Amino acid sequence: TATRQLPEPQYTVFIRLPFSRNGFVDPPRVDWDASKERYLWKMLSRGNRNTDLDCNAVHLQVSRAFLLQQAAWLYERELSQIQAQMRKVGAASLNTNLSVPPAPAASSIPQSPA
Repeated sequence: TATRQLPEPQYTVFIRLPFSRNGFVDPPRVDWDASKERYLWKMLSRGNRNTDLDCNAVHLQVSRAFLLQQAAWLYERELSQIQAQMRKVGAASLNTNLSVPPAPAASSIPQSPA
C-alpha cells in the first residue's frame, strides 16, 4: 500500500524590528482563508488570461502583490502534485512486465534454398 506524502509546510515569517529600516513599510495585515483560496483557484483554473487581478484583489480585500503571490503558490502546489503523479506513473510502468512475443523457434523459420 502506497502512502501519500504531504508536502512540507512552508511559512513566511515577518519579524518586526525596533529600529529604522531605511523606509521599509510593514506589509498590511491580510485576512486570508480557505474560502478565498478556493475562489482564487476557481478564477485561475478557468484559464482566462483576461482575469482582472485588480478586481479580484478588491473583491478578496487583499493587495494585488499578495494575490499574485498566492496565485504563484497555488500554481506551484498544483504543479508539484502533477509531478508526483507523473513520478508515480513512471515508477509503476517500470515495474510492469511488458509482454514481449516469444521469438520463433529455429524449426519454424522458413529456410530459403541455397
